[in-house]
Amino acid sequence: MRRGRVVCLTILLATAVVAYAADDDLKKHPGYVDIEKFKIPDYAEEITEVDLGPELLQSLVSAEIEGQEDLTALLRGLTSIRVRSFDVKPEDAERIRSDMEKFEKDLQKDQWTRIIRSKEADELTNISIKFKDGNMLGLIVMTVEPDEVAFVNIVGSINLGQMLAGLGGMDFSALDSLQKTLEQYQEQ
Repeated sequence: MRRGRVVCLTILLATAVVAYAADDDLKKHPGYVDIEKFKIPDYAEEITEVDLGPELLQSLVSAEIEGQEDLTALLRGLTSIRVRSFDVKPEDAERIRSDMEKFEKDLQKDQWTRIIRSKEADELTNISIKFKDGNMLGLIVMTVEPDEVAFVNIVGSINLGQMLAGLGGMDFSALDSLQKTLEQYQEQ
């Protein structure tokens, strides 16, 4: 019985070390952006957080989603998909908007390229991509509205053609401008 506990503890520790190493490796990836720096207010009632790491993405790829070959091919090159969305009060939205503008400048200093900037009244959306040696390694979407903010970071080797094919079947009007911009990049 005691030996079983030692084996279980060893397995748990090994798993924790591997998970920590994977998280540490992810943070070193050039396509990684620390979206957690945008803190969720204690009062937030509507929160969405998604964290699809390498293990889960590989599991999805190995499942070969029937009829979704383009989506499966897109997922194959990804390392992480993280989403952070939450409701805010207008005064916090304005502060986050200011922080987001500063953050965008830091991204540009780190060789990120903003491909979309959409501003309408109190709404602002920035979409930036990270290229290295002609390969797209990351994508960050940042949106702030008077009552909600959202951040998406996709990390990994992103094939624009596969992304367009994967987005093609989705009915999200917010993705329309992203799809048009990516099509322009693909044509170049």
